[in-house]
Amino acid sequence: MGESRETVDALQRQLAEQQAMIQQLEARLRVVESLPEPTVAQRHEAVGAAELVVADEPRDLEIIDATTGRRHLLKKATAVVAGAVAGGTALNLLSASPAAAASGSFDSPTGIALTADTDTGTAALLQTANGGAHMRISGSSNIGSGNFTVGSIIKDSLNDVYFCITSGNPGKWRKITGLFAQGSYWAVLAPTRVYDSRVGKTPATGPKTQLTGPEVRNVDLTLNWTAFFAADRVTADTTAAQMVVTVVNTSAQGYLTVWQEGKIRPGTSTVNWFLPNSIVANTTTVGLVDSGGVVSVQAGSGACDLLIDVIGVYR
Repeated sequence: MGESRETVDALQRQLAEQQAMIQQLEARLRVVESLPEPTVAQRHEAVGAAELVVADEPRDLEIIDATTGRRHLLKKATAVVAGAVAGGTALNLLSASPAAAASGSFDSPTGIALTADTDTGTAALLQTANGGAHMRISGSSNIGSGNFTVGSIIKDSLNDVYFCITSGNPGKWRKITGLFAQGSYWAVLAPTRVYDSRVGKTPATGPKTQLTGPEVRNVDLTLNWTAFFAADRVTADTTAAQMVVTVVNTSAQGYLTVWQEGKIRPGTSTVNWFLPNSIVANTTTVGLVDSGGVVSVQAGSGACDLLIDVIGVYR
C-alpha cells in the first residue's frame, strides 16, 4: 500500500507540473497575441539567427538579432511550441553569417512554412535532437570535398542539384535536377506528326522536298500541334522530345541522323536503310535545352523523305 501511495503522489506531482507548464504557455501566448503583426521589413531585421527549440522543457520562441541583441517574439508561434513539447521535437534555422536573412511563418501546429536565404554555407539544417537522420541543404558547393551524411542536398557551381545516398567524404551522390537536366517525362495523349517532307501530305509547314546529303534541315517541333495543354506538346521550354522518325521513298541505301539544333552533329545514325523504296522507322529521344524546340536532320548518304511523330516530352 505504501508503494501505491508513493506512485499516486508522484503522478499527482507530475500532473501539477504539467498543468503549471500549460499555464505558463497560455500566459506567453496571450502576450504574443497582444503584439502587433510584424511587417516584412521587421522580420528581415532579424538577420542573425532564428531558433526554435522544443525539448523536455518549454522554451521561448524568438528571433534573435545578433547585431543589437533585440528579441522579437513571433506571433502565433507559442501554439506550435505547446503542441510539440511532449514529443521533444527540435527545429533550428541558422543563418550562415550575420549578414544572412532568415524568416519564418507559423500559422498552425500542422503547417509550418519556412524560408531561409544565405550568401554562403548551409541554407537550412533539419536535424533531430538525438542524433537521428537529418537533412542539410547547402548553397553553391563542390561534391569533391567535405564530409556529408545521407539526406544532404547540395547545389554545385554549375547549378546542378544532388542528393547524398551514402555518407562519407565526399560520399555517394545522385543527381536530382539541374539547368541541363531533362526533367520528368510526359507521354503525350495524342502522338502528333509535326513534320512530313512529302508533297501534298500534312502538315503543310516546312520544306516539301526529299533530304539529300549534305543538306542540314532544321525542323521546328513546336509547330502543327492540336493539343490544348502546353504539357501535352513540345514548347520552347521543353527539355527533350521522344519521337518516331520514319524514312520513306529511299534511295538504294543510306542513313539519317537527328540531333539538337545548334549542337555538333553526332557521329551516329538514327535510321539506316539498305534497299530502295524502303520504309524504316525508329524511336529516338533528342535533347532540346536552349534550342527552342528545334532539331536538325541530315541524310548522311542517299536520299529520303522524312516523317517525324512526337510521342513524349520532357520538361
